[in-house]
Amino acid sequence: MKLKVLFYFTLFFYLFSCKNTTQKTANKVNSNALFVLRDSSETNIKFINSIEDNDIINMFNYEYFYNGAGVAIGDINDDGLPDIYFGSNLDYNKLYLNLGNFKFKDITAQANVNGGDGMKTGVSMIDINGDGRLDLYVCKSGLFDVPFRKNVLYINNGNLSFTERSTEFGLDDPSYTTQTYFFDMDLDNDLDVLMVNHPINWKDINNINIYQDEKGNRYIPEDTNRVDISNRLFLNTGNNHYVDISEKAGIGNVAYGLSAIINDFNQDGYPDMYICNDYLQPDVLFINNKNNTFKKSFKDYFSHQSHSSMGSEMLDINNDGYFDMMTLDMKPEDNLRQKTLMDEQNYDRFHKMVTYGLQAQISKNCVQLNNQNNTFSEIATMLNLEYTDWSWAPIAGDFDNDGFEDLYITNGYRRYVTDMDYKKFTFDSLKKTSKINGGVSFTEWKKICPQQKIRNYFYQNNGNLSFTKKNDDWNSGPESYSNGAAYADLDNDGDLDIVTNNINDEAFVLENTSNQKSKNNFVKLKLKGPGLNTQAIGATVTLVLGNGTKQYRFINPIRGFMSSVDPMVHFGLGTETVIDHLEVRWPDRSLKRYDQINMNTLNLIDAAAGVVIKPTVNQIKPILTNVTKESSLNFKHRENYYIDFKREPILHLENSSEGPAMAVGDANGDGYEDIYLGGASGQEGQLFIQKNGSFVISKQSAFLVDSIYEDVDAEFIDIDADKDLDLYVVSGGYQWDIGSKNYQDRIYINNGKGTFQQGIGIVPEEFENGSNVLSIDINGDQQMDLFVGGGASPGRYPYADQSKIFINRKGQLMDETKEWFKTISSSFGIVKDAISMDVNKDGKNDLIICGEWMPITILINDGKQLTDQSKEYGLDRSQGWWQSISAGDLDGDGDEDLVVGNLGLNSKFKASEQEPVEVYAADFDGSKTMDAILCSYIMGESYPVVSRDRMLEQMTSLRKKFLRYAIYGRAKISDIFSKEILDKSYHLKSNMMSSIILWNNSNSFSIQILPQESQKSMVKGSCIYDLNHDAKMDIISCGNFYDTDIDVGIYDASIGNVLLNDGNKAFTSLNIAQSGFYVPGNVRTIKKINLGKKQGFVVVENNGYVKLFSLNN
Repeated sequence: MKLKVLFYFTLFFYLFSCKNTTQKTANKVNSNALFVLRDSSETNIKFINSIEDNDIINMFNYEYFYNGAGVAIGDINDDGLPDIYFGSNLDYNKLYLNLGNFKFKDITAQANVNGGDGMKTGVSMIDINGDGRLDLYVCKSGLFDVPFRKNVLYINNGNLSFTERSTEFGLDDPSYTTQTYFFDMDLDNDLDVLMVNHPINWKDINNINIYQDEKGNRYIPEDTNRVDISNRLFLNTGNNHYVDISEKAGIGNVAYGLSAIINDFNQDGYPDMYICNDYLQPDVLFINNKNNTFKKSFKDYFSHQSHSSMGSEMLDINNDGYFDMMTLDMKPEDNLRQKTLMDEQNYDRFHKMVTYGLQAQISKNCVQLNNQNNTFSEIATMLNLEYTDWSWAPIAGDFDNDGFEDLYITNGYRRYVTDMDYKKFTFDSLKKTSKINGGVSFTEWKKICPQQKIRNYFYQNNGNLSFTKKNDDWNSGPESYSNGAAYADLDNDGDLDIVTNNINDEAFVLENTSNQKSKNNFVKLKLKGPGLNTQAIGATVTLVLGNGTKQYRFINPIRGFMSSVDPMVHFGLGTETVIDHLEVRWPDRSLKRYDQINMNTLNLIDAAAGVVIKPTVNQIKPILTNVTKESSLNFKHRENYYIDFKREPILHLENSSEGPAMAVGDANGDGYEDIYLGGASGQEGQLFIQKNGSFVISKQSAFLVDSIYEDVDAEFIDIDADKDLDLYVVSGGYQWDIGSKNYQDRIYINNGKGTFQQGIGIVPEEFENGSNVLSIDINGDQQMDLFVGGGASPGRYPYADQSKIFINRKGQLMDETKEWFKTISSSFGIVKDAISMDVNKDGKNDLIICGEWMPITILINDGKQLTDQSKEYGLDRSQGWWQSISAGDLDGDGDEDLVVGNLGLNSKFKASEQEPVEVYAADFDGSKTMDAILCSYIMGESYPVVSRDRMLEQMTSLRKKFLRYAIYGRAKISDIFSKEILDKSYHLKSNMMSSIILWNNSNSFSIQILPQESQKSMVKGSCIYDLNHDAKMDIISCGNFYDTDIDVGIYDASIGNVLLNDGNKAFTSLNIAQSGFYVPGNVRTIKKINLGKKQGFVVVENNGYVKLFSLNN
């Protein structure tokens, strides 16, 4: 108590002495930009969130000291002009009345709304009592006694004055609150309240403390001491009074909450709550049980989250009527700051977090794309939104009025305590030298702690699941420490202006000049909701334009970080000149239509008006149906435990988890296609025999005997010309040493009735790490031969083991690789897939191969050898990380086109011919291990991908050269090794990461990039088939890859994709309701299978279950 009182008096004495020590930020940006930073001499907004720290007031004793404060915008006097309310952490809040033409008047004293003493955080403008006037709510936190931590509620008197009534309403809560959210939890037309709070115990906040009970079960205990730190939920009981129902509602927790999103995540009509948590504790999704209780349900909806979730936003990125969301993290965009400011995540810690319920957390911004089935795919990297430095507020609005919501992101942190050189060297040294003086003084610490202002970010939505950074073109303002932000049309000219709350600099007032620079139209709406919910919080608005396109908005002004935007609803219309009608799903779930909506002006929309309409129910028959359960196809692949990163710390992904193998064919000769599914090492493969769409396991003792092998691919082939299908299985796995007998492929001979035994001596002895197998009649003798692709060479990535040509000599496979590859190397790259095709139409089967660090390779068969003619067909510069290949006549011209799956665009590895991803491999330090250094471009320069610590773990000899993180952060590969050394290394490039179509032009191939929906992850497999019976071949694809270096991120965003062929080389991506194809997980490939009289598709997943789909005729 005495400490807190001392803290309080010192604080305000210190603030009094430090006022006006800050100054205006110079605006040195593009004068022709979309936004203009208005000077305070014009606006009269001279507000500064002044934070000056000292020995008592600093982040050592309150770690959220530099989190800043918010801004709220709304029309407090109903004159049609939005007013602005700023939160001030340690000084007094300010309210500015909008006088028009970007002129404002400080009326704080008159209005009596300075926020009081204590540390103010989030602010909101909200009509809490339903009288039609905007009230103010102020959150508080910090190391103060209870009287100075109580949140404040100012009720609008209607005459530019307010009365503080938080105690009367029961909302004078003394929790450590970041922000408060108002919403109608129980659909009774009044506003309930969620307070996002945090503890003040900063000790061990990132430590994973695991306990064990008497039964040996290990767990992380839940802290039940929740007084003033747990999130709070208040029920509006009527008569302007609230009751705390937090524990009863099931939302009690101990987590460092920073923001929340209120939306109907499961589309059941009731609002749910997504809460963003900092540090170790994961984000939480609370699903509304419709009885004032909630259920935690994160894993049912999301695959991973930001590691330190900060501000958050809900928006409809692609105008599909399903709301997406964004959470911000702290990772910088440029290489130097990436390498110096963040502790990297490591494999063991990440998986421990997942094991003990802390969820998959990755240090990056996350954008969760709504899959329209109550699940989300994280695609921030594909959208180029993953890294925006130490970010706080994302706010979404259509800033250029083109019909798509754009993004403004604030960032910056007053003192960069995460700087690794500071943490490990400077501060540590200061602590040691200061011990004799009783510890480090804050004055000493301030001198050494790094500081750097950072610009905020603008991103333009391109309307095709991509964004473009527009910091300069749109003017995101000068460098700053920015926190809360909000938007409003401050001058009523039809475009959204932005106000930003800065630490120790004047607030930014950014005037949007879009209305002057373009002819884009707009429409604005002022909603009057039902009952006491006059702002219609929780409503969904659908704007239907004359051209049939639609836009959507979910109504909740409290968003971003600590802030609330103007409740006015804004739509940009682009050049469209006709509004057909408006539909509003009001918070009480009534649905109404409004016609005669006027363009380029404000429209008043009243819940009491409008025409009641019934929701449109689209009875869509999906193209595919999941029939896994009905078919009794029950197989789970179990990946054996092996971690590649323990042997090779600087790998970007594991090479040991490529299975399961899958082969489709009629094993027992009954006319139905059967399935072989191979296991990982330690798991036997299984044969499933089909009978008209149903499957039973056929036990095979030969498979059990060989369970030590890791099956990575398989093929049914009649090797002995006895008119039944034998089975060839590729052994891979990467975990064994080079030359291990565990890489020996196998063949199983069929007795004609579906019983298999191992064919001894048929397969040549070869101990290469295999990747795939293709049956192909290479020598034209009407017997099927084999191409076996070479995978990554164990312990020597990115070197590849040899690919093989096995010629079938009357049932004996002969290794004739050298004969068929006379002029080319058999180590093409890390082969992933291959197909047979008569490319040059000479009657001979040619070979097309794809893989990592290699071009799509065309091997032309002249009857005696295969020659590489990739250059002749225009593909010699198509180096990528190719994963799969399939063939079919997509354009109906009589020859086969190709779909080639790649890494995709949802990856940090962006590549082009000008800026390729590269790898340099050699034993650089003489340790007799391969060092594969991956390099990629960041902001125009190529740098090593791995962190300093990981690089030194791989090569300890570099420690003296890179003692400091900043030295490593500036280093290119040429700064690490000499040109002579690099010239001797194994150097590979990849310049394309998109999955593509290769159009067959008879004597060449042309590339067309697949739609963005197919770029969300690796395409590990695809099939070409006429899915909708319109005589045009369509594309079905799938694939993810979970087994990556955590700093690279997890490739988990794909849920499968169906592209219907529209003709003229155009395709339409179907949603799940239309396709019926939903295959999340660590999916490896897909194959066609006949299910009686129906066409089917079987999908396999690494360490997961097989799925079977039937085509609906």
